[in-house]
Amino acid sequence: MTPEFFQYLQPILVEEMKKEPGCKFIDFGKEAWSWENLYRLNTKVERSLVRTESDPVTYPLHLMVRDVERDIVNSYKDGTLAQKVADLPAEWNRRSKALLGVEAPDLAHGLLQDVHWSSGFIGYFPAYNGTIASAQMKDAMINRDHLDFGELVRTGQFKVFADWLKENVQKKASLYNGQEIMTQATGAPLGAKSFDLWKNSIKSMLIDPYTKAAAASHAGEDIGHAGP
Repeated sequence: MTPEFFQYLQPILVEEMKKEPGCKFIDFGKEAWSWENLYRLNTKVERSLVRTESDPVTYPLHLMVRDVERDIVNSYKDGTLAQKVADLPAEWNRRSKALLGVEAPDLAHGLLQDVHWSSGFIGYFPAYNGTIASAQMKDAMINRDHLDFGELVRTGQFKVFADWLKENVQKKASLYNGQEIMTQATGAPLGAKSFDLWKNSIKSMLIDPYTKAAAASHAGEDIGHAGP
C-alpha cells in the first residue's frame, strides 16, 4: 500500500474500468481517479471491530486482542475451562477497548467473528502477524541488497521480489525454523528491532506522504497570499 504501488495501479485500473459498459459516462480525468486519491482511500486509518476489514496500522492490534486464546489453553490445563469460556466475551471487549477503542455489540462482531476457534483451530493468529517480518525483509532488500524498492514497485517489477523471497525464504522453508530463516534472510531474528522497522515502514507509507502534502499545501497558501 505504498504511493508507488498506486502509481503503478492507477493507469491499469482506469484502462480496465473504461472497458466496462457501465463506466462509459465516468470522467476518469477527475481528481477522484488520481493515484493520490486512490492511495488516500486505501490507506485510511480508523478504528474497526472486524479484523479482516482493518487497515495496516490496526491489524496487529486485532491480533493482540486474540491473545485471549492463551486463557483458553491455560484454563484447559488447570481445569477452569468452563468459567474462562463464560468470561471470554467480557475479556475480549476489555482488550478491544484498551487496544482499539471499540467494544463489540455482539459475538458476531467480537469473539466469534473468526472461524478459527469455533472450528477448533488454536494458535493460528500469532502466525498472521507477517507485517513485522515483511518490514524486516523489506529493510534487508533495501539496505543490504540495495534494491530500489519504490522504483521496482512503481514500474511493476514484482518478479524481483518474488525471486528474492524464493531464494532467501521459500526454498529454505522445510530446512530451518522461522527464526533461523529470518536470520539467514535478513541478518537478524525477529525481535524488538523488527517492530521498530515495522513502525518506520508504516510511517513512510501512511504518515510521511500526508505530512509532506500538508506542508506543500501550506507553502502554496503562503505563496498565494504573498504580495501587497
